[in-house]
Amino acid sequence: MMGRFLGGFSKVPKHQRFNYIPRHYDPIKDELEQRVRSKELDSINSKEARRYRIQEGIRRNQSYTKTRSESTLRSNVIIVALVAALATMAFLLLGNLDTLM
Repeated sequence: MMGRFLGGFSKVPKHQRFNYIPRHYDPIKDELEQRVRSKELDSINSKEARRYRIQEGIRRNQSYTKTRSESTLRSNVIIVALVAALATMAFLLLGNLDTLM
């Protein structure tokens, strides 16, 4: 009788089902679909097509500048590291020059 009381007092959660559909992102296919959509807009309405082309151009330039700035930062870090390593080596060699002669 005691087990029946406690069993009804606390509920055990039931399992849940999720409708998960795995997706695969293909950037080449996505770009192709955008180009096709752009061509369709060209034939339908010139004002909408102009707006779409401007938006796409801005979006492309933003991603380009982000990628470019990341690669510039990476190359600058490599150059600074090389200069520091060469300066350390030169300091050590010039400091020990007296002992070599």
